[in-house]
Amino acid sequence: MKNQLSLISISFFLLFLTGCSKALDKNSFALYKNGKVACIYVSDTEAPQILRAINDLQHDIEMVTGMKPEIIHSLENVNQNVIIVGTSNNQDILTLQKNGKLNEFTGKDSLQQAFLLKSIKSPTNTIKSALVVNGSDALGTVYGIYEISERIGVSPLYWWCDVTPKKQNEIVLNNVLTLPKEPSVKYRGIFINDEEALIQWSEKTTSNQYNTHISPAVYKRVFELLLRLKANSIWPGMMQAGSYFFEAKDENGVPINPKNAKEYGIYVGSSHCEQMARNNYAEWHDWAEEHKNMYDAKGVPVWDYTVNPKTIEAYWQERLDESKDFNMIYTLGIRGVHDSPFEYANLKNPTLENKVKLLQKVIDRQREMIKETFGSEDAVTQIFVPYEETGELYNGESKDGKEQCEGLKLPEDVIMVWTEDNFGYARQIPRPHEQKRPGGNGLYYHLAYQGGATYDWLYTTPLPLIQEELLKVYNENVRDFWIVNVGDIKPAEMGLQFYMALAYDVDSYPKNTTKAFIQKSAKQQFGVNDTNAKEIANLLTAFHNLCRPKKPEHLFPFWDWKYENNWRYRFYSLYDFGDESLRQIQTANALEQKAKAIYDKLDESAKAPFWHLAYYPIRSSRLMLEKTQFYRKNVAYAKQGRYASVNAYKTLSENAEAAIQADLETYKTMENGKWNGIMDPYALYNFKERIFDVANIPNNLVYDEHFKEEAVNGIGSVCEGQAIGNETIELRFSSFEDNIRFIDVFNKAIEANQWTIQSDADWVKFSKASGSVLIEDRLYVSIDWGKTTSGENKATITVKDAHGFSKSYPVKATKYDFKLKDNSYIEGNGFVAIETENYTSKQNGKDAKWEPYENFGYFGSSMFIKGGTKIEQEIATNAARLEYSVYFENTGTFFGQLYRIPTLNEGKGKTCQIAIGVDNQKPQILNGVRHKGQRMSKKLTDGSTENWSWENNILSGMEKIPFEITVEKSGYHTIKLYQVNSGIGVDRFVICTDAQAKATQKRGLIGAPESYNNISSYTSPKKVIAPKLTKEIAAIKSYPKPEALTEIKLNFALYSMIDALGFTPVNQRHVYDPNKNQFGWRASDVDNIWYHHNEASERVVFWQRDGLTGKKEAKFYVRLKKGTYNIKYYMGDARIKAEMIYFKGATFNMSFAINGKTLMTNEKVYSGKQKIETIEVEIGDDELLELTLDGKWIINALEIAPK
Repeated sequence: MKNQLSLISISFFLLFLTGCSKALDKNSFALYKNGKVACIYVSDTEAPQILRAINDLQHDIEMVTGMKPEIIHSLENVNQNVIIVGTSNNQDILTLQKNGKLNEFTGKDSLQQAFLLKSIKSPTNTIKSALVVNGSDALGTVYGIYEISERIGVSPLYWWCDVTPKKQNEIVLNNVLTLPKEPSVKYRGIFINDEEALIQWSEKTTSNQYNTHISPAVYKRVFELLLRLKANSIWPGMMQAGSYFFEAKDENGVPINPKNAKEYGIYVGSSHCEQMARNNYAEWHDWAEEHKNMYDAKGVPVWDYTVNPKTIEAYWQERLDESKDFNMIYTLGIRGVHDSPFEYANLKNPTLENKVKLLQKVIDRQREMIKETFGSEDAVTQIFVPYEETGELYNGESKDGKEQCEGLKLPEDVIMVWTEDNFGYARQIPRPHEQKRPGGNGLYYHLAYQGGATYDWLYTTPLPLIQEELLKVYNENVRDFWIVNVGDIKPAEMGLQFYMALAYDVDSYPKNTTKAFIQKSAKQQFGVNDTNAKEIANLLTAFHNLCRPKKPEHLFPFWDWKYENNWRYRFYSLYDFGDESLRQIQTANALEQKAKAIYDKLDESAKAPFWHLAYYPIRSSRLMLEKTQFYRKNVAYAKQGRYASVNAYKTLSENAEAAIQADLETYKTMENGKWNGIMDPYALYNFKERIFDVANIPNNLVYDEHFKEEAVNGIGSVCEGQAIGNETIELRFSSFEDNIRFIDVFNKAIEANQWTIQSDADWVKFSKASGSVLIEDRLYVSIDWGKTTSGENKATITVKDAHGFSKSYPVKATKYDFKLKDNSYIEGNGFVAIETENYTSKQNGKDAKWEPYENFGYFGSSMFIKGGTKIEQEIATNAARLEYSVYFENTGTFFGQLYRIPTLNEGKGKTCQIAIGVDNQKPQILNGVRHKGQRMSKKLTDGSTENWSWENNILSGMEKIPFEITVEKSGYHTIKLYQVNSGIGVDRFVICTDAQAKATQKRGLIGAPESYNNISSYTSPKKVIAPKLTKEIAAIKSYPKPEALTEIKLNFALYSMIDALGFTPVNQRHVYDPNKNQFGWRASDVDNIWYHHNEASERVVFWQRDGLTGKKEAKFYVRLKKGTYNIKYYMGDARIKAEMIYFKGATFNMSFAINGKTLMTNEKVYSGKQKIETIEVEIGDDELLELTLDGKWIINALEIAPK
């Protein structure tokens, strides 16, 4: 890498306020002093990009000083301090160069996007002092202009985060000298994607004569933001809910947005699924209707190059002609109309090889079109994005590895834009020959994402992850094009600023300096001092790490409702490790309290930006944790037989949801309505329907609830580790760890009950020995080690009440009477949990080194192997390794999980491997997920199989690779981690030495806390305090016994709508009970019902899209009053072929009856042809409306109305 000092300012500015007695340094520049502000000189012949940016500088200076500087176009007769701005084409700049005033720019004219910023004394006979921006070109000059703005206190985020520049009485910039340099990455930009909230906000807050949204005014704000961040590129918004980028046109028919982009200096491209600058999702269908029976189309053309190639080419050519005078970057290739594989109906033999040939044909023709339009094939910048199926075709290898062939041949001048997996991990690194491509390499990255695992409500991507992946690809010569998906821009501003800082100067923040960036940003956005900036950096770093195991949007599963760990989802344990779920809530609460304390101390002008960037995301994450985890407790505790507790957690969850909604309302009114509509996690696709989907915060949760009639005498009890209460769990304690366990005592009656807890050993201690429980009490168990003997101590704990309840729990407390060997871990309570940075010894390889990455992982740091090549032979001898001294008490073959940072390594023959071994045993190679979508399995020695997947990894921020090791005798052993592939990072690993530990570890998300060791500053995990539950929170009512209905509309949906238009959502947890509700499923059916999700068919109303489905008989009941009713039912998949973006449409083969009357028998219901019919039904006294569904069935909606 280049020397860092050559890439940043050699001397930073100092601001001196009025009254400062210190004399000006000889190279200082008084921009504002003694009530006078420097004027700004720029030649009126400079590029329009420069002239426009000068106006921004004028405005910025006025914001800070209260005085509007004069813009002049001649230096004649100037006798005041002046800011001189221009390129080397400017005669005044050339004169200064010839006079030796700008020697630092000598020989730099050929640089791109570079600038020299320098203070000069007496540049002319009449000018006393000048601040000079000498740009190598228009963009470089613009960056120099905004550099001044930033230095006088105007944040690049000033408008987007409501950062109010502080008014200054005097501004003096001292020793200003920023040397010219090219950006580290040539093209640096953002992708506005899944931008429904941005569209909605544009509609609410900006008006334009063209009635297009995102409006031209908003895009101009975006362009300015990019330039202030020293970026230069954009993939514009492309969702169907808005207007396409070229739609708004001036009176001459010229597209306004690309014209404005050129005037700002921004390059316009398009995403991986929008070739040749076309926005297919918003443009194609209307364009196709307008061009039916033209070119080679018979009727309306289809988006299939094997069917209508001439029509598709005409569509592309139209945009080439329309855009040829603008700053464009054209995307080559073809995909589906939206983010889906391309169609090939007339490809007779659709093998991988023939698909490659088809894609090659498309690209070859696109190149010919570019040549015909611009004069040569390489006349304009072009990119190719090997995304999803096109990546398979480029590599010549199918995702499952079953098909292989020669891959795509891409023209050498085209930029290859590699992708990450939508969650921050680069999928494929260019090989040596690809790194030498004349066109270069790029990266498409995400800070926001919508899909099956959406995260675009709150910004939580850890900066160390961004840094590690960007530096990794940069070091592999990915340096020509970096584009980042920012969703609606808000709330990703801080991550965006960091991303662009590295894109502009990759050395600006070396490894382990992300806190330095946050400190700088905190001072810039909030105006705080160094001490408070460090506090904020620690706060935000801890917050991002809190969200690493589960982003707030992922706390509710998108495709599941049982909350059971499976191949896709993992959840915080409600029962283990001191209550893993509650520990996260407790941590989030502590972070929010710190955020609030900082917020309360800030100046009023700094509170809005702190709300945007820190307080709101931290608070919302805490609320989301409470909503989800208290909901899970509500359901789980009902299974345990708790009584009032169930209602209490229902209330706590609902209270959290109410607070989430109240905070969202804040965004509608803050800053006089400036942000009305933009912070909206429910704006999905057709945002006007207000769907609870994007942030996965559904409003159709079905809580358990208990009533007075269900009360029984007595209490119940469960201990830590029990999910239902009947499991055999041993409460274990270690003298080294000095740990604490909990036992919950809960009431089953309306009135309080007395309880006692005791042990047959005097060394067992309780937080309380007896008491009265109205709702529930969490009791903490610890050990008085002074009363125990060396080795295992066993006892029994018994909980009793006055009604005959008695339950016992076995206890094992192990007291160690020896001192642990230096730099060692010790097994405790069935676990060895090791943080990889706490190694006993490290052995680097010839070229490979183990390096710590701070604040990277669940806890502390992670260790990465960097450099070198893959070790494939004699791993024990040749590989770099980490060694850990561990004292094992137990012997045998043990289950373990290695927590690997889920980086990827796609491409033919590539792997994600690391090896582990014990002592001098042969290292065993562990295989990690290497490509997006991959599923893995490993058979263990007991015959069981461990399954995990890429989905597991990205939804928990970690890959837990299962392994087994054998320890043949008690005592000290050395666990060794060996390099296989380079670039692998490991956070921690856990070894379970018996079945109870294994079951507990697998049930947790974070897993076992670090074992006792004398390497780090070990502290025992603190006890988790349960929420305070009051009688009011846990209110118990009588059965509501609701009256029978006369009409209702039911929407059977994965998620429901905020504004449901009179429909009531139904999911699997609606179980019919006449004492509690008026409709629901037969209780025995709920485990056999699944979701059917269809987000694409916007041409039909929402209640026709989603549905519930099953493959076994199920019954649904509605309690109606006596009478005659019209029952309208909707059944089927509404998607037509054009809407099958992510998944194919489903065909159902179903039987259906209402109150015994058969309406369908093994009837096929095809996708795009829903069954929508109305039947008249007579309901008698005490008769239910009964729907019976069988076969492969689906139901979308019911409308019930009296005749």
